[in-house]
Amino acid sequence: MLDINNHLIKEADLDMSENLQGTFQILADNKILPESFADRIAQTVGLRNRLVHRYEEIDKPRFIRDFRREMGDFEEYLRIIAKYVEKSESGKK
Repeated sequence: MLDINNHLIKEADLDMSENLQGTFQILADNKILPESFADRIAQTVGLRNRLVHRYEEIDKPRFIRDFRREMGDFEEYLRIIAKYVEKSESGKK
């Protein structure tokens, strides 16, 4: 998601964020993501950082439970982004 966010920000010539969570807010500020959704999904950056950088021991059963619960947000993110890209591409023709 973060790479997608950064690509969209660059493509739209928007100001870059100083942090990873901020990319969601930039997309919300520019009406690419709904504000409340951006706030909610931005919280996944913390989990990503804990996994990638191994800041702490991961409680695997809790991680799996939380991931399953949040899976709908990931799917919704992809739907929103796909709709935005479709709309952007049709505007370029």
